Order: sequence, then structure tokens, then C-alpha cells
Amino acid sequence: MAEIGPTVVVILTTSVHLRNLTRPALLPHAVLIHKPLTREKVAVLLQAHCQHQLPV
Repeated sequence: MAEIGPTVVVILTTSVHLRNLTRPALLPHAVLIHKPLTREKVAVLLQAHCQHQLPV
């Protein structure tokens, strides 16, 4: 049986206003990814936190 790892929460937002980023900053997170969201950034996120790779 596969071991279940910690939950990883990904928040996507178009806002960069400090007022809108304050609340998510209080959540436990490992990295903040800035726009534009690219395939490469998603691949790094999945590999680092989910040990998963995007299909080719």
C-alpha cells in the first residue's frame, strides 16, 4: 500500500496586491510561484512536492 504524504495546497491568483496576499501567506507553504504559470513551473512544483512528473 502506498504511503500518503502531507497535503499540498496550491493557490492560484492573479492578484499581486499585498492585501490579497496576506491571508495566503499565513498558510503553510513551501514556495510562491509568480505569473506567468508555465508548464516548467508546474513540473517543478509537482516533482518537488508530490514526487510526480507531467506526462510528455
